[in-house]
Amino acid sequence: MDKLGVGHLKISKYLAESDYYSNLKQLLMGQTQCIIRLYMISAYDLASRDNGGESDPYLVIKLGDKAYNDRANY
Repeated sequence: MDKLGVGHLKISKYLAESDYYSNLKQLLMGQTQCIIRLYMISAYDLASRDNGGESDPYLVIKLGDKAYNDRANY
């Protein structure tokens, strides 16, 4: 700390006396609810499922144990 010129701030004493690490761990490991938008820009080499027809692609998104399927809106 002295090499950095911040020894006078007593940062190490503050960190030792506070529960800084437990607060940091709580912030990093906590769950936060948010909204995620996923944009599909392009796709190529999609296999045709109909004989002689075009492919009707759709997305399946898996997040942990949950799967989101938008097949009805292909």
